Amino acid sequence: MESGIEWLQQLDHATQEWLSRHSEMVFCFGAAIILLTHFRFKGHGRWFMLLLFTTLVIASAFIFIVLSRKPEAIPFKNVASVLLIYGVGLFVILSELMLSGFARYLTVKRGEKWIKEMDYLYLSIGALGILASMNRVDFLTGRLGD
Repeated sequence: MESGIEWLQQLDHATQEWLSRHSEMVFCFGAAIILLTHFRFKGHGRWFMLLLFTTLVIASAFIFIVLSRKPEAIPFKNVASVLLIYGVGLFVILSELMLSGFARYLTVKRGEKWIKEMDYLYLSIGALGILASMNRVDFLTGRLGD
């Protein structure tokens, strides 16, 4: 069986160029597929989705560690695309946890109005804060305001 690198090396130059030019579209398409899969198989593909996102988190941590040791210029739109997939992944994981009994646990621990404690405005402000702080990272190119 071929490794992922060997497979990528066998792609023709035009395909590699297209994938590198449109990587954010590929990421957004992947996020859409993950969301559609989650909504289609609510509660049935739980272990597959958890395995998928555990893999994504480990890969993200690996990329962060490599880039923190040897920074390279990364376009801001690529980082925003990866952040979109991270947000979708977090949404799916939390949804699956709620469906598997975590919501019942929170109701017992926090009472009937625990959902009101989670304010979506704060989640949105947090996402904007992450984007704003990433906009200041030196090795990102194409930042907002450039």
